[in-house]
Amino acid sequence: MFRPNVPIVPLGVALALSLTTADLSALPQFATEYKQSCQLCHQNPTGGGMRTLYGAQFFSYMELPVKSLEDFTKLEDIQPKLSKNIQIGADFRSMFFTMTRDTNAATFFTMEDNLYLAFMPTERATLYLGSLSYQQEVFALLQGLSAFGGSGALRVGKFVPAYGWRFEDHKSFVRDMLGFSPQSHNRIAPDNGVEFGFYPMEWEASLALTNGAGATMFDSNDDKTITTRAIGRFSVSSLNLTAGGSYRYAELGRARPALRYFGPFIGANWSGFS
Repeated sequence: MFRPNVPIVPLGVALALSLTTADLSALPQFATEYKQSCQLCHQNPTGGGMRTLYGAQFFSYMELPVKSLEDFTKLEDIQPKLSKNIQIGADFRSMFFTMTRDTNAATFFTMEDNLYLAFMPTERATLYLGSLSYQQEVFALLQGLSAFGGSGALRVGKFVPAYGWRFEDHKSFVRDMLGFSPQSHNRIAPDNGVEFGFYPMEWEASLALTNGAGATMFDSNDDKTITTRAIGRFSVSSLNLTAGGSYRYAELGRARPALRYFGPFIGANWSGFS
Protein backbone atom coordinates (compact mmCIF):
# COMPACT_ATOMS: atom_id res chain seq x y z
CA MET A 1 0.00 0.00 0.00
CA PHE A 2 1.39 3.41 -0.96
CA ARG A 3 1.62 5.96 1.83
CA PRO A 4 2.55 9.60 1.20
CA ASN A 5 5.56 10.90 3.11
CA VAL A 6 4.04 14.37 3.58
CA PRO A 7 2.32 15.08 6.91
CA ILE A 8 -1.40 15.84 6.77
CA VAL A 9 -1.17 19.19 8.59
CA PRO A 10 1.49 20.81 6.32
CA LEU A 11 -0.33 19.45 3.30
CA GLY A 12 -3.58 20.99 4.51
CA VAL A 13 -1.88 24.33 5.11
CA ALA A 14 -0.36 24.27 1.64
CA LEU A 15 -3.73 23.44 0.10
CA ALA A 16 -5.43 26.24 2.00
CA LEU A 17 -2.83 28.75 0.88
CA SER A 18 -3.14 27.63 -2.72
CA LEU A 19 -6.89 28.19 -2.61
CA THR A 20 -6.77 31.62 -1.03
CA THR A 21 -3.81 33.28 -2.73
CA ALA A 22 -3.09 34.24 -6.30
CA ASP A 23 -0.03 32.47 -7.70
CA LEU A 24 1.86 34.67 -10.12
CA SER A 25 3.22 31.76 -12.14
CA ALA A 26 2.17 30.84 -15.65
CA LEU A 27 -0.98 28.73 -15.76
CA PRO A 28 -1.45 27.33 -19.30
CA GLN A 29 -5.07 26.34 -18.64
CA PHE A 30 -6.20 29.96 -18.85
CA ALA A 31 -4.81 30.32 -22.37
CA THR A 32 -6.73 27.15 -23.25
CA GLU A 33 -9.93 28.24 -21.51
CA TYR A 34 -10.11 31.63 -23.22
CA LYS A 35 -8.25 30.83 -26.46
CA GLN A 36 -5.87 33.71 -25.86
CA SER A 37 -2.15 34.22 -26.10
CA CYS A 38 -0.10 34.13 -22.89
CA GLN A 39 1.28 37.58 -23.68
CA LEU A 40 -2.12 39.10 -22.96
CA CYS A 41 -1.36 38.64 -19.25
CA HIS A 42 2.45 38.37 -19.25
CA GLN A 43 5.26 40.67 -20.38
CA ASN A 44 7.05 37.56 -21.60
CA PRO A 45 5.43 36.63 -24.96
CA THR A 46 5.75 32.89 -24.24
CA GLY A 47 4.24 33.18 -20.74
CA GLY A 48 5.49 33.16 -17.18
CA GLY A 49 7.04 35.82 -15.01
CA MET A 50 5.88 39.40 -14.75
CA ARG A 51 2.28 40.26 -15.62
CA THR A 52 1.11 42.99 -17.94
CA LEU A 53 -1.06 45.77 -16.57
CA TYR A 54 -4.17 43.84 -17.63
CA GLY A 55 -2.92 40.66 -16.00
CA ALA A 56 -2.02 42.41 -12.75
CA GLN A 57 -5.07 44.65 -12.42
CA PHE A 58 -7.92 42.57 -13.82
CA PHE A 59 -7.11 38.91 -14.36
CA SER A 60 -5.28 38.34 -11.05
CA TYR A 61 -8.25 39.56 -9.04
CA MET A 62 -11.11 38.28 -11.18
CA GLU A 63 -9.96 34.76 -12.10
CA LEU A 64 -7.34 33.48 -9.65
CA PRO A 65 -8.85 34.05 -6.17
CA VAL A 66 -11.55 31.76 -4.76
CA LYS A 67 -13.77 34.84 -4.47
CA SER A 68 -13.31 37.34 -7.26
CA LEU A 69 -13.24 41.07 -6.75
CA GLU A 70 -16.81 42.40 -6.87
CA ASP A 71 -16.15 46.14 -6.83
CA PHE A 72 -14.56 47.08 -10.16
CA THR A 73 -13.72 50.56 -8.90
CA LYS A 74 -11.09 48.99 -6.63
CA LEU A 75 -9.12 47.81 -9.63
CA GLU A 76 -7.68 51.32 -9.90
CA ASP A 77 -6.06 50.82 -6.48
CA ILE A 78 -3.99 47.94 -7.88
CA GLN A 79 -1.18 49.90 -9.46
CA PRO A 80 2.00 47.99 -10.39
CA LYS A 81 3.39 50.87 -12.47
CA LEU A 82 5.82 53.25 -10.78
CA SER A 83 5.51 55.60 -13.75
CA LYS A 84 4.28 55.57 -17.31
CA ASN A 85 7.39 53.68 -18.43
CA ILE A 86 8.35 51.55 -15.41
CA GLN A 87 6.45 48.59 -13.98
CA ILE A 88 7.37 46.30 -11.08
CA GLY A 89 6.12 42.92 -9.88
CA ALA A 90 6.96 40.06 -7.54
CA ASP A 91 5.94 36.54 -6.63
CA PHE A 92 6.77 34.42 -3.62
CA ARG A 93 6.17 30.77 -2.73
CA SER A 94 7.33 28.98 0.40
CA MET A 95 6.66 25.49 1.72
CA PHE A 96 7.11 23.43 4.88
CA PHE A 97 7.86 19.73 4.49
CA THR A 98 9.50 16.68 6.04
CA MET A 99 11.44 13.97 4.23
CA THR A 100 10.34 11.04 6.40
CA ARG A 101 7.59 10.00 8.79
CA ASP A 102 10.04 8.34 11.19
CA THR A 103 11.89 11.44 12.41
CA ASN A 104 11.09 14.97 13.41
CA ALA A 105 13.30 16.38 10.69
CA ALA A 106 11.40 19.11 8.85
CA THR A 107 12.27 22.32 7.11
CA PHE A 108 10.98 25.46 5.43
CA PHE A 109 11.93 25.94 1.79
CA THR A 110 11.49 28.98 -0.45
CA MET A 111 10.32 27.83 -3.87
CA GLU A 112 10.26 31.26 -5.49
CA ASP A 113 11.41 34.71 -4.48
CA ASN A 114 11.23 36.70 -7.68
CA LEU A 115 11.33 40.43 -8.28
CA TYR A 116 10.45 41.76 -11.73
CA LEU A 117 11.23 45.06 -13.39
CA ALA A 118 10.18 46.23 -16.85
CA PHE A 119 11.29 49.49 -18.48
CA MET A 120 9.20 50.47 -21.51
CA PRO A 121 10.84 53.43 -23.29
CA THR A 122 8.32 53.15 -26.14
CA GLU A 123 5.02 51.38 -26.72
CA ARG A 124 6.73 48.53 -28.55
CA ALA A 125 10.07 48.18 -26.73
CA THR A 126 10.61 46.60 -23.30
CA LEU A 127 13.74 46.01 -21.23
CA TYR A 128 12.89 43.13 -18.91
CA LEU A 129 14.56 41.90 -15.71
CA GLY A 130 12.75 38.63 -15.14
CA SER A 131 13.73 37.87 -11.57
CA LEU A 132 16.46 38.05 -8.97
CA SER A 133 16.46 34.33 -8.12
CA TYR A 134 18.13 31.36 -9.83
CA GLN A 135 15.68 31.51 -12.76
CA GLN A 136 16.80 34.93 -13.96
CA GLU A 137 15.58 36.18 -17.32
CA VAL A 138 17.01 39.40 -18.71
CA PHE A 139 16.15 40.44 -22.25
CA ALA A 140 15.23 43.25 -24.61
CA LEU A 141 11.86 42.76 -26.34
CA LEU A 142 10.55 44.46 -29.47
CA GLN A 143 6.85 43.82 -30.15
CA GLY A 144 4.25 44.87 -32.69
CA LEU A 145 6.32 43.96 -35.75
CA SER A 146 4.30 44.26 -38.94
CA ALA A 147 4.21 40.57 -39.89
CA PHE A 148 0.84 38.84 -39.35
CA GLY A 149 -1.07 41.93 -38.31
CA GLY A 150 1.57 43.33 -35.99
CA SER A 151 1.88 40.16 -33.90
CA GLY A 152 5.59 39.66 -34.51
CA ALA A 153 8.07 39.94 -31.63
CA LEU A 154 11.85 39.79 -31.32
CA ARG A 155 13.77 39.32 -28.08
CA VAL A 156 17.48 39.16 -27.35
CA GLY A 157 19.14 38.21 -24.07
CA LYS A 158 18.73 35.47 -21.48
CA PHE A 159 15.39 33.65 -21.40
CA VAL A 160 13.76 30.21 -21.14
CA PRO A 161 13.30 28.88 -24.70
CA ALA A 162 9.70 28.00 -25.55
CA TYR A 163 9.33 24.21 -25.49
CA GLY A 164 6.05 22.49 -24.64
CA TRP A 165 3.99 23.76 -21.73
CA ARG A 166 5.83 26.21 -19.53
CA PHE A 167 5.09 24.94 -16.02
CA GLU A 168 6.75 26.68 -13.09
CA ASP A 169 7.25 23.34 -11.32
CA HIS A 170 10.91 22.56 -12.06
CA LYS A 171 10.34 18.85 -11.35
CA SER A 172 7.73 18.36 -14.07
CA PHE A 173 8.89 16.16 -16.96
CA VAL A 174 9.02 18.87 -19.62
CA ARG A 175 11.20 21.00 -17.34
CA ASP A 176 13.46 18.59 -15.47
CA MET A 177 13.95 15.55 -17.69
CA LEU A 178 14.34 17.62 -20.87
CA GLY A 179 16.82 20.03 -19.33
CA PHE A 180 14.72 23.18 -18.92
CA SER A 181 14.99 23.20 -15.13
CA PRO A 182 17.84 24.89 -13.23
CA GLN A 183 17.89 21.75 -11.07
CA SER A 184 18.44 19.36 -13.98
CA HIS A 185 21.77 17.90 -15.02
CA ASN A 186 21.71 19.73 -18.35
CA ARG A 187 21.10 23.13 -16.70
CA ILE A 188 20.12 24.91 -19.91
CA ALA A 189 17.36 27.11 -18.52
CA PRO A 190 17.38 29.96 -19.07
CA ASP A 191 19.73 30.34 -22.04
CA ASN A 192 21.38 33.21 -23.93
CA GLY A 193 20.40 33.96 -27.49
CA VAL A 194 17.77 35.43 -29.79
CA GLU A 195 14.13 34.45 -30.44
CA PHE A 196 11.62 35.51 -33.06
CA GLY A 197 7.94 34.66 -32.94
CA PHE A 198 4.37 35.47 -33.94
CA TYR A 199 1.76 35.72 -31.17
CA PRO A 200 -1.81 36.31 -32.38
CA MET A 201 -4.56 35.25 -29.98
CA GLU A 202 -5.56 31.95 -31.60
CA TRP A 203 -2.14 30.66 -32.68
CA GLU A 204 1.56 31.31 -32.18
CA ALA A 205 4.92 30.13 -33.45
CA SER A 206 8.46 30.87 -32.27
CA LEU A 207 12.04 30.01 -33.19
CA ALA A 208 14.99 30.51 -30.83
CA LEU A 209 18.73 30.31 -31.50
CA THR A 210 20.64 30.02 -28.21
CA ASN A 211 24.00 28.88 -26.81
CA GLY A 212 22.67 25.68 -25.28
CA ALA A 213 25.29 25.86 -22.55
CA GLY A 214 23.05 27.02 -19.73
CA ALA A 215 22.68 30.02 -17.47
CA THR A 216 25.53 29.16 -15.12
CA MET A 217 28.08 27.90 -17.64
CA PHE A 218 30.31 29.71 -20.10
CA ASP A 219 29.58 28.81 -23.71
CA SER A 220 32.77 26.94 -24.56
CA ASN A 221 31.82 25.64 -28.03
CA ASP A 222 30.73 27.11 -31.35
CA ASP A 223 27.65 24.91 -31.72
CA LYS A 224 24.28 26.48 -31.08
CA THR A 225 20.84 25.22 -30.10
CA ILE A 226 17.57 25.58 -32.02
CA THR A 227 14.23 25.46 -30.19
CA THR A 228 10.92 25.89 -31.98
CA ARG A 229 7.29 25.69 -30.89
CA ALA A 230 3.91 26.12 -32.60
CA ILE A 231 0.47 26.34 -30.95
CA GLY A 232 -3.08 26.49 -32.29
CA ARG A 233 -6.24 27.33 -30.29
CA PHE A 234 -9.71 26.47 -31.60
CA SER A 235 -13.20 25.39 -30.54
CA VAL A 236 -15.42 22.39 -31.24
CA SER A 237 -18.89 23.37 -30.08
CA SER A 238 -18.44 24.35 -26.39
CA LEU A 239 -15.07 22.58 -26.10
CA ASN A 240 -11.97 24.80 -26.33
CA LEU A 241 -8.84 23.02 -27.50
CA THR A 242 -5.15 23.90 -27.61
CA ALA A 243 -2.74 21.73 -29.59
CA GLY A 244 0.88 22.23 -30.43
CA GLY A 245 4.30 20.73 -30.97
CA SER A 246 7.91 21.49 -30.07
CA TYR A 247 11.32 20.55 -31.45
CA ARG A 248 14.78 21.09 -30.02
CA TYR A 249 18.20 20.42 -31.53
CA ALA A 250 21.32 21.00 -29.46
CA GLU A 251 24.93 20.32 -30.34
CA LEU A 252 26.93 20.45 -27.13
CA GLY A 253 30.46 20.02 -28.52
CA ARG A 254 32.61 17.01 -29.39
CA ALA A 255 32.77 15.65 -25.83
CA ARG A 256 29.00 15.24 -25.55
CA PRO A 257 26.39 13.93 -28.03
CA ALA A 258 23.82 16.12 -29.71
CA LEU A 259 20.36 16.33 -28.16
CA ARG A 260 17.37 15.98 -30.44
CA TYR A 261 13.86 15.70 -29.11
CA PHE A 262 10.35 16.69 -30.07
CA GLY A 263 6.81 16.11 -28.91
CA PRO A 264 3.19 17.23 -29.09
CA PHE A 265 1.09 18.72 -26.30
CA ILE A 266 -2.63 19.33 -25.95
CA GLY A 267 -5.05 21.09 -23.63
CA ALA A 268 -8.84 21.07 -23.42
CA ASN A 269 -11.41 23.16 -21.54
CA TRP A 270 -15.11 22.56 -21.17
CA SER A 271 -17.36 24.59 -18.86
CA GLY A 272 -14.44 25.91 -16.84
CA PHE A 273 -12.80 22.50 -16.39
CA SER A 274 -9.32 22.20 -17.98
